[in-house]
Order: sequence, then C-alpha cells, then structure tokens
Amino acid sequence: MSDDMLLVAACRDAEAACELYRQQQLSRAGYPGIRREVIVQLHHLAERDTTIGALATTLHVTEQDIAQRAGALEARGYLRRIGPQGDIRHRVMQLTAAGRAAGQLDRRLDAELQQLLTERFGDAQMTAARLVLTALAAEPTNTDGQGSPY
Repeated sequence: MSDDMLLVAACRDAEAACELYRQQQLSRAGYPGIRREVIVQLHHLAERDTTIGALATTLHVTEQDIAQRAGALEARGYLRRIGPQGDIRHRVMQLTAAGRAAGQLDRRLDAELQQLLTERFGDAQMTAARLVLTALAAEPTNTDGQGSPY
C-alpha cells in the first residue's frame, strides 16, 4: 500500500474513532443517535433559527437532505418547526432545550478529544497534524467525480 493510501486510510480510521467516541459520549449523556452530519445542523441552528432552504444553502446540501435531518432531530425532541400552518416553506427550525444541550455537549467533546490527543501525542505532533489537515481541508474539492480532490 502506498504512503498516500496509508494516509487516507489513517484519516478515515481517525475520523471513525472520533465519531464513535462522540456518539458513545452523547448517548451516555442521554442524547442517542446524533451522527456527525446531524450535529452540524445543531451547531448552525444554535447560531440562529432558520428555514430548511436557508440552511441547505449555507451547508451546500439539498433541501431534502436538511428536511430529512430535521425530521430525525424533531422526532428525537432536539428541534421544533414553527410558523404558519400548511406553509412549510416559511416554517422555521428552532432548537429545543435538549437540542441546545446536545450541541453544547458536542462542542465540549471536541475540546475533550483535542485534549486527549494532545496528551497522547504531544504538542509538536498535534501542531504538525493540524497543519497538514488544515491544508488538505483548504484545497478545493474535485466535484466532477474524477480523481482525487487533493
């Protein structure tokens, strides 16, 4: 396996391990079933109430995707939709107290993970990893489905 493939595999494994840790901690705290793609929505809604269309535009995903995520969050009691009856275009998504608490816990878990990794690998290695990952994240992604985005 090439070094590039090892790096990609290591990134995927690290992401999966962090996601598993996050899900376990959220579940233990009474917030089960919150996946990473859903937590992003919670964080955006913590900043301001918004419509499905506006959030879809902000996150660069389809309205259908946001509507599905919102439905899952609403079913678990993490958000509510408010607005005129019968006109879903103008309904606003709003976090409940449970949604705000789950989002705040997730932010604390990010800091906790950062601390655990720094303790394990040291400041120098964390700085190097942060620089590499930040540079990779800043690269434009390849949207035509051809080749690597990097």
